[in-house]
Amino acid sequence: MNVKDIVIEHLKAVGADGLCNQECGCGLHDFMPCSGTYGGPAPECEPAMFRSCAGCMERGECDLEGNTHSGCYKPMEVKP
Repeated sequence: MNVKDIVIEHLKAVGADGLCNQECGCGLHDFMPCSGTYGGPAPECEPAMFRSCAGCMERGECDLEGNTHSGCYKPMEVKP
């Protein structure tokens, strides 16, 4: 088991769908795609929930500029 596996197990245990920060988000199905390019997630990444944005009023705030997908990851409160 490596650090990536440990983080995924913790996120599953708290009910998270992935990670996010101010600039991006990733789900457990495609976890930490930044690890090959940037060496891993930023220290600011937080547990996140996926939110569907199809037709939502916040669409402009939801997607990263230039990306199109069906939703976004928003930080979630994790209770100890």
